[in-house]
Amino acid sequence: MKATMYFKTEFFGNIAKLEVTIKEIKTINYAQYKNVVCVDYIQKKHRHIRRKILVGYEPFLIICEGWGHPEPADMYGKTTEKDGVTTSMSVYSSFDKRYVSDFMRDIYPQLTNIIKEVK
Repeated sequence: MKATMYFKTEFFGNIAKLEVTIKEIKTINYAQYKNVVCVDYIQKKHRHIRRKILVGYEPFLIICEGWGHPEPADMYGKTTEKDGVTTSMSVYSSFDKRYVSDFMRDIYPQLTNIIKEVK
């Protein structure tokens, strides 16, 4: 089934979006975690099955049926250029809770056909 996944990234904790074809959603035992959500999927324009396992502190995942859902906010604020060097700075520090709260305020109300939520 074609679906859109929104999830926290592993390195910064901002919300990312992937358009995928879902193969399976299940719960598994993984390392020291019991009953974690596991999603097997093929990313749009790719051929191989990938797996997302939700572990760690405050996991976040929303899966909506279909493609074409809204884009989450960019994690970068304004860029500056000085002496030919361009720098970008994130809006918030890594794993700031405001990434999720901004998403829930701005994007979540626009989502339709939600299949799975973990938050």
